[in-house]
Amino acid sequence: MSVKTKQIYEFGAFRLDATERLLFQNGEPLPLPPKVIDTLLVLVENNGRLIAKEELMKRVWPDTFVEENNLNKNVSALRKALGERQDEQKFIETVPKRGYRFIANVRRAEGDETEIVIERTKTRLLVEEERETDAQGDREGEPLEITSLELEPTAYVEEALIVGARQKRAPWWKQRAGVLTLTALCCGLVAIIIASLLVWKKQNRKPAAIASVRTVAVLPFAPISADGRDEFLELGMADALITKLSNLKQVVVRPTSSVRKYAGLNQDPVEAGRELKVGAVLVGNVQKVGDTLRATVQLINVEDGAALWAEKFDTKFTDIFTVQDAISGKVVRALELKLSGEETERFARRSTEDSEAYQLYQKGRYFLGNRSEENYRRAIDYFKQAIERDPNYALAYVGLADAYSLLVRFSYASGKEEYPLAKAALAKAIELDETLAEAHNSLAILRFYNDWDWAGAEHSNRRALELNPNFAVAHLTYGFFLQAEGKFEEGLLEGKRAQELDPVSRQINSDLVIIYIGARQYDEAIRQARLALELDPQNYIARSSLGRAYLLKGMYRESVEVYEELYRISPGTKGGLAQAYALAGRRPEAQKLLDEMIERSSQNYVSFQELALVYTALGEKDKAFDALEKSFKERDYRLLFLKAEARLDPLRSDPRFADLERRVGLPQ
Repeated sequence: MSVKTKQIYEFGAFRLDATERLLFQNGEPLPLPPKVIDTLLVLVENNGRLIAKEELMKRVWPDTFVEENNLNKNVSALRKALGERQDEQKFIETVPKRGYRFIANVRRAEGDETEIVIERTKTRLLVEEERETDAQGDREGEPLEITSLELEPTAYVEEALIVGARQKRAPWWKQRAGVLTLTALCCGLVAIIIASLLVWKKQNRKPAAIASVRTVAVLPFAPISADGRDEFLELGMADALITKLSNLKQVVVRPTSSVRKYAGLNQDPVEAGRELKVGAVLVGNVQKVGDTLRATVQLINVEDGAALWAEKFDTKFTDIFTVQDAISGKVVRALELKLSGEETERFARRSTEDSEAYQLYQKGRYFLGNRSEENYRRAIDYFKQAIERDPNYALAYVGLADAYSLLVRFSYASGKEEYPLAKAALAKAIELDETLAEAHNSLAILRFYNDWDWAGAEHSNRRALELNPNFAVAHLTYGFFLQAEGKFEEGLLEGKRAQELDPVSRQINSDLVIIYIGARQYDEAIRQARLALELDPQNYIARSSLGRAYLLKGMYRESVEVYEELYRISPGTKGGLAQAYALAGRRPEAQKLLDEMIERSSQNYVSFQELALVYTALGEKDKAFDALEKSFKERDYRLLFLKAEARLDPLRSDPRFADLERRVGLPQ
């Protein structure tokens, strides 16, 4: 006999045994599934604290991706077990769009001990054992041969029975009788379970890792030989397969932006899979010889490096879409995914049947992934050519819209000129194919940044997430929308969700810094910026955001150092450096940069809000408000983030600021 100290929580008529994962009501055990108990335990242990849904899912399902619906079911089961009505929250409080809080008074029982009674009983146990029918292993499709196995009379089964914490102990003869009876019952159950498991194992024998693979990366294809290499084709094959597989809700597929760095490298696929934090990697070699397409493809399990599936293709290039369909179909079968009718229909759909239009589109995608004004404009040209070849090519319209939007995002052009062109392209894309999550997310961005249509933006963003719940960029977009409304915690949760879905994304990791800054968590912003720069030392957004985080934390010397380094690379960072100089007490240098920005604005596009930020840092409030008014007339999207812009805090007490927020349409 041994004694075990127990961890007990009491609330109302309930008693939660954390050690044994049991819940009692008035001394009677309540039968609840283990994950429901785990959910309750996390809530109780954090009594009074809001637990975000994201954190709760991580605690209950560590290292496992689950949908939020699983958590909702657990909480619903708990409410029912605790006797809560729909209109009553006396134990678990729901905080809409955020998480849950356990609000009942909780008392922790101290010094509580439970006696562990172990009875050893000799028993005669029959189990069903599978007999191998072939020296080489099991024969597929043959019936399982069963034989009975009688254990030796000296064998015994140990069964630990938890008697439970009690004030008064039952008489010893009742204890022993109960133990013997329960032990005998358990022995019988063990026999049945073993037999069932053996039969199940025989009938469901498969690679153990397949069931756990729910994250996949498609690496850029490599050339079969160095001669006649086609980088557009190599990356394009991966991009096409990523687009196709991303239609599946049961699997998370890393986007092209995260895998393109592996292009042209003699990369170990298992190591790449670990870096990308996925369960399986699709790798291949491809080459176009004349009008012939040759390709070899493998799906590799990252856990053990085993090939889950492999195949060779040798066909006419005009049949490239058939090859892509075959590859993606084999991946679905290898991962044993069960598709719904809607998913099957979307999965079988092709964006174009024109191989030349497809090649032009892939060239556009290639240049879209290389940041510069020249590359974005080259991408626009290729997307337009693809549309000329196939006017019904929906994805080409989405690419065209994204290229226009990126010109504005990186201040290469004014939104006044480019956004209407992007919006028209997206309207056409959705008209051609309403199920494109990418089109709805891009439309959400345009409705927000260009139209300042808050309701329309949220509707489009939710439609994108409905079509593809694993769309990382759509979660990031929603995070920015929430931040603009002043819902900083909710915005952070969406940003972190995006990072979970695509942990090595350059865009997501750098944009998450901006969300941290908006939430005024500057230490976290600095930490995240450094992480983003570890992934990509040349990440412009991450480095400029690091300079801003230093600035807002009052680390002016560090901020100046970051902005000076950026200014040497890109003169477009004058505004940030001018602010850093002004707040560091280097006013003449700040004024010089400001004068250069004003002079440049007569010839090239300069954000008036950026000018307003410099004026604010210099303490010139009236000039700052004049610049903000000009920014409002230009409908500069940066005004949408007034609530999150801490650099404008010196202006907030002025009535003109509240009036500007009202006219922009920000929630009051």
